[in-house]
Amino acid sequence: MIRFDLTCESGHASEGWFRNGDDCDRQLDSGMVSCPECGSTAVSKGIMAPAVARATRSKADTRAAMEAYRRHVMSITEDVGDRFAREVRDMEDGFSEPRPIRGTATSDELRSLHEDGIGFSVLPPAPPTH
Repeated sequence: MIRFDLTCESGHASEGWFRNGDDCDRQLDSGMVSCPECGSTAVSKGIMAPAVARATRSKADTRAAMEAYRRHVMSITEDVGDRFAREVRDMEDGFSEPRPIRGTATSDELRSLHEDGIGFSVLPPAPPTH
């Protein structure tokens, strides 16, 4: 996964996590990425600097960052449930409008999407609250 700084046409800054640079470009070009502040799909990548891992980040900081990321993803995506793989294929094949979605899929469905070169990201499970 790679993080890109994103900016919409109104100048709102956000960030997005993608499988790689090509996946980011594909999602941006197809309008699948929207600004969390105004909803615009006219979003572009900003200039990036390599991220350097900080050894001082606490588990609580990491948990908070992951929870914030999950909340963000949940707020900007449509839940399509177990129809995820079918919906992704329909968008890829032009049978439905590209939009940010989330849902569930079997490992075989995910493997098939990957083998067919269809990009997607897996959202890690929520961390335990205890």
